[in-house]
Amino acid sequence: MERDDLRPGFTSRLDLEASKRKAIHDRLVAIENEVKKRGSRGSRKFRRYLAAVLIGVAVTLAWQSYGLVATGQANDRNFHPVDWLDEITDWS
Repeated sequence: MERDDLRPGFTSRLDLEASKRKAIHDRLVAIENEVKKRGSRGSRKFRRYLAAVLIGVAVTLAWQSYGLVATGQANDRNFHPVDWLDEITDWS
């Protein structure tokens, strides 16, 4: 057998191995992309949740602050935030 006779079988085997490697590489890239998508979705949900909580806290604090100013209690030196507790409880 001469060298030229072996070449067609050898190149077809190399082509087959190259196509298998290409298929494996493509599958790994697809898995990697899917993992990246899942991670970014989770962090995006967490950021939205955190933003909603922070907005809620800010609104609550602003509402309480406005309530004190509107009722005039913010400037009252004798005002204590738990005065309402004395009104509803009987300590005697």
